[in-house]
Amino acid sequence: MRTIIVIIILVVLILFVINYLVRSRKEDCTVFGYIIKSTEFINSPEKQTIQKVITIENKPVEITFYKYNTEKFIILIKTLQKYKGNFEGICYSTFDENSIKIVNSKEYFSINGTGIFEELYIKRKISPQCYKVYFDLN
Repeated sequence: MRTIIVIIILVVLILFVINYLVRSRKEDCTVFGYIIKSTEFINSPEKQTIQKVITIENKPVEITFYKYNTEKFIILIKTLQKYKGNFEGICYSTFDENSIKIVNSKEYFSINGTGIFEELYIKRKISPQCYKVYFDLN
């Protein structure tokens, strides 16, 4: 009887953890829909890297984006600022896979002339257009 109770508790715990991980991965990218529809993004000039602070759910969020045109853009939200300008963040990109390079088995965005998006390393792919990213000067 004791073994059955322990197994049930473990199964419930595992299901809870799986549910949390799946839900948190989906929530990583939901904010980009708001940003793409925002006036700040829609009215921004093309072919310029722009940093702005916008308010999402009453919280200021610093975003950096480069809009090549209305269909081709990349957006970065820094989620963790580190020493010497290094950071981690979430990135949404409509650029094709040719903008992703691989050096020493590390994938990174390489969009020439865009500043931060010339060397933005990919930690993991969340969805086809959403990535966990980082910048590291070493």
